[in-house]
Amino acid sequence: MLSVQSAGETVGAALCTSALRVREPRRRGRGILRTAATLLLAVVLGTSATAFAAQQPTEQPAAEPPFIGDMIDDGISRYNAGAPAHALEMFLQAAQTDPDASAPWIWAGIAATAAGKMQDAPEYFKRGLAQTHSSLQDRIIRGWLARLTVFTTAAPHPAKPGTPQAIAALARATNPRLTTAQAEWLGERLVVAAKQHQVDPWLVAAVIYVESRFNQASVSSRGATGLGQLMPHTARAAGINPRDAWGNLLGTAMTLSACIREFRDWRLALAAYNAGSTAVYRYRGIPPFAETRWYVTAVLAIYQHIRPE
Repeated sequence: MLSVQSAGETVGAALCTSALRVREPRRRGRGILRTAATLLLAVVLGTSATAFAAQQPTEQPAAEPPFIGDMIDDGISRYNAGAPAHALEMFLQAAQTDPDASAPWIWAGIAATAAGKMQDAPEYFKRGLAQTHSSLQDRIIRGWLARLTVFTTAAPHPAKPGTPQAIAALARATNPRLTTAQAEWLGERLVVAAKQHQVDPWLVAAVIYVESRFNQASVSSRGATGLGQLMPHTARAAGINPRDAWGNLLGTAMTLSACIREFRDWRLALAAYNAGSTAVYRYRGIPPFAETRWYVTAVLAIYQHIRPE
């Protein structure tokens, strides 16, 4: 979720580092065998290895020719090596060789997203959905299709003038469960937190839109909490309670600001917020992970849509 590595830097920097280290393990999938391939797919959406192991005896996908498995393994190796475009070529080759297999299409969707070809990804996922597939694969496909709707379903466009009022209108339109008073409180406090940490309030709003849809009660399977989906380590480093809306806003603005100061580039800062600073340094840019590429593109697309002209 963040960046910066010097222990002696600002609180925001320390916060950025700790949060990134929490997110980093999510990137360590290794797909050499067919079982490992499905496990890595499970990791993408937060499905536990234990759940998959329990599912295996009753939900084995149809047997595929060995060479299809070899193609998928080769594609996964390329994906893990940071070459999603090359991985996509291999997955599509496997899919064309056996169009009735779901796994190549699923992997093609993930690789296309990582390669920046998000306009093609939904079609690949839908092809996978049309084939015989397990319930785990169904969750993976539908999860990615839901994420990709951010590019086809426009976010509410704030109509009220004035930043706090406009962000309040955005929050209320995005999360109808909020009362008018709650939305107004969010708009005012978000702007205060953003200005306190010298970050554009509309960027903070875009991050919160993508992370939680302005739902403070949101908790991910990995324990990310609240409006900005702060990990426990991040919250502790910031000295805030992530279950408290004001504390969550402060933590989100603080960590985002720290990432921006570290990388001096919004795209890299957002990549660090999502994947960790270590990954950004390792790949010398936005990591070639499907989730991270999607996240950076989604946040910036929402920012361009909601900010005042």
